[in-house]
Formats: sequence, C-alpha cells, structure tokens
Amino acid sequence: MNSLILALLIVGNTNAAGARRPCPTCPVCPIVATPTPAPATTPVVTPVPVPTTAPTTAKYEVGAGKQYATLGAVPFETLKPGDVVRIHCGTYKEKILLKTQGPIRIEGVRCPDGTRPVIDGENATTRSSLGYRVAGQAQRGLLNISWGAGDDWGHKPKNIHISGLHFTNAHASKTFKHSDGQVLPYTKHAAAIFIERGENITVSDVEISHSGNGFFVASGDSEEVVSRNIRLEKSLIQNNGNVGSDREHNIYTEAVGMVFEGNDIRPLLAGAGGSAFKDRSAGLVFRNNRVEGGARTLDLVEAQESYQMVKGLPAYRTTLVEGNTLIAGVPGPVTVVHYGGDSGMLDTYRKGTLIFRNNIVNITADQAQRWRSIVFQAETNDESIDATGNSVTINPSTVGAPVTSVSWMHTAGKLNLGAGNTVNRLIGHFRDGVISTGTVTGAATVRP
Repeated sequence: MNSLILALLIVGNTNAAGARRPCPTCPVCPIVATPTPAPATTPVVTPVPVPTTAPTTAKYEVGAGKQYATLGAVPFETLKPGDVVRIHCGTYKEKILLKTQGPIRIEGVRCPDGTRPVIDGENATTRSSLGYRVAGQAQRGLLNISWGAGDDWGHKPKNIHISGLHFTNAHASKTFKHSDGQVLPYTKHAAAIFIERGENITVSDVEISHSGNGFFVASGDSEEVVSRNIRLEKSLIQNNGNVGSDREHNIYTEAVGMVFEGNDIRPLLAGAGGSAFKDRSAGLVFRNNRVEGGARTLDLVEAQESYQMVKGLPAYRTTLVEGNTLIAGVPGPVTVVHYGGDSGMLDTYRKGTLIFRNNIVNITADQAQRWRSIVFQAETNDESIDATGNSVTINPSTVGAPVTSVSWMHTAGKLNLGAGNTVNRLIGHFRDGVISTGTVTGAATVRP
C-alpha cells in the first residue's frame, strides 16, 4: 500500500467512503489536480488574513520566570479565538498540536542575541491532554495543525498565525514521549511543521531545520481534508531531508492557494536526495525567495490526493514564479525548474502555464562536475512556460575549466521567451543526445 495512504489512514485522514489514489513515485506526498488548460494569467489567490480581528481573550507568556514555565502548561487544546501564546527565549523540548478555529497567534520572542526560541523535537514531551487522535498523528510532526480527539469529521483549524520560532529535529533518528507515556520515533517523512488540514494559516519569520520534511502541507479528496490559503514568508528553511532518500524535501506542499514570499531556502541535509522546494498546489504563488540546492530547485508537479477537488480549478493550470533567485551550484540539480508531473499518470498533470518572470538563475558547475544543466523541464507538450525579464548566468566553478552544458528545455513542452531575458553564454534549445518534441519561441529576443 502506498505509504502516504497508509500514513493518512493512520491519522484518520479518510472518511468511510474515501479510498485514496496511489502515488506511484512519491508515497509520502500530499496531492493536487489537473483541469483543462487555462490562459496564462496570474493566479487569483485569496490573501491569507493575519488573524487579528478578534479581541485578545487570553495571553499566555511562556518561559523562565513567566506565568507558564513550559509549553506543556499551556492549554493548546482549548485555545479560544483571540488567544495569544508568547514563547520567550529558550529551548523547549515539547510538541504542539493546534486544532482551534481562531484567530490565534503563536509568537516567539527573540533572545537578546537575536536568535529565535527553539522548539526541539528530540526527546520532546507531550502534554497529556493535548488531544492527538492517535499516536501515528503525533509521529508525523513537531508542530501539527489538524483535527484532534473529540473533533467532528470535517473540523479544520483556521485563522492561525505562527511566527518567530525555530523548529528542529522532527526526524526519524529522534524519539519523543507521547501523551500516553510511550516513547515513539518520528516517521521518516515527519515534518517540523505539519499542516494536515487547515485554512487561512500564516507562518512567518521562522527557522525550520533537521527534520524529515521541513514544512509540509497536505490535502485530501474531499472538502473536509483540503487545506486552503496557506502562506510561508520571511523564513529560513535548511538541512532537512533523509540521507539517501529523494522522497523528503525542505518544503513539500499541496493546498488550494499556496503562497511563498521572501524565504531563504538553503541546501538540504548533506546526502539527502530530495528537492529544495516541491509543490502540488492549485494557485501557487512563489515570489521573492532565494532557493539553493536540491535534486531540483523547484519541483512543480501534479496534484495527487486532492486531484478530484482541484482538477476543475483554473488556478491549478496557472503557476506564478516571480522575482526569485535560484542557485544551482555544486552539488546541485541538473534541472533547475521542473513543471508538470512525476507520477506517470499523464491525465493528472498540470497541463497549464508556468509564468516565470523577473527571476535570477545562477548555474555554476564545471562540465566535469555536471555534464549538463537544464533550466526548464516540462513533462509533456501540454505544459507551457512563459518566461520574461529573467537573468540567467552560467559559469564554471573552477576558473578556466569547461563549463556545464546548458539548455533551456529538456525534451518536451512549450517555452515562450518574451521580452527582457538575458544570458551570459550560449544556451541550446533542448538537451543534447535526445529527440525533442517541444518548441522554443522567442530565442532571438534573448540578450547578453
């Protein structure tokens, strides 16, 4: 059985009617959809509100010398709209489950040296009444956002703002004490922040490190389990993944309305084979981020678990990648941007338009280190890429060495090179040694 399906079954993420579709290539991922091709317009994304509309009903100050010395003393399971939890400087080896329909805020208060308070999953403890449905749910994350014990089917946490914290060590090599006293390991695909289901959630100014997946958002095949309007901003994501595995990533998301802005996404754990950023969302906006490393820098593929819910959404067919700096050094990816799908189930692929504008792409490798590099890989000729205003710089990592051979495309797909693109070296249309079926237009407009 597909391991994502098994994991979701463990945590109760199916209803009585809902058999889930297999994911041939990625058994631990969330899923998205494939409708009919839409025009290349910027996705319309509902802004994620900062949940400050409700009056504060309670403020929980956590830390040494504060009202609450530990996270375990805070009644997370009964937080009310308007509540604020302020976590002061220190290291907290404790787990968090958020299931409230807020607005609520979880805020880190920086240390005098400017560092963030740390939520550490290694040997973490769990408040006895925190309210996980089953132990398997707790094994999936350090901070979980989901339904919990006693919640009706269809309950989704909403209007949550998390900021100013460092989440680390939700990793299969680590264990924690569950609320029933069991000492349990995290799963291989555990995440520092795991949004199993939720709406209108903003995560801002956090650091995420040394976990299986860093930031993970899941969606399912009915409205009760679709995550909507999720935002990650101004955060540092690094050193996640599992050595020798390509199934866990710094960021792995599937939602309707997924926004990433102003993040610094650095290389994965040394030896990990996952992508720097992998997404299966409808309505993805990826703006003003810095991304480095990974098997692919950006891996934008098809919906899986949520396919039936999103296949008719125009937003699934239009993805915006704008104003980012993408770095493919050594070690680094052959393919910088992958668009379309990866399961082999071609009918579910994105089959739409990637709007790629005003980005900086830096490719640095000797040919002896990486024979070829590819800017875009579209999976089928139903995927299109509109590229305008981008700067591509290609250099060897060793002065005087032959540089990696670079092409715009792999073999398939439609690339339209619009106004304002620049390169510093000659780029071929398609990779060498293959028969291409796609098209590249506008190459004559590209300037040095």
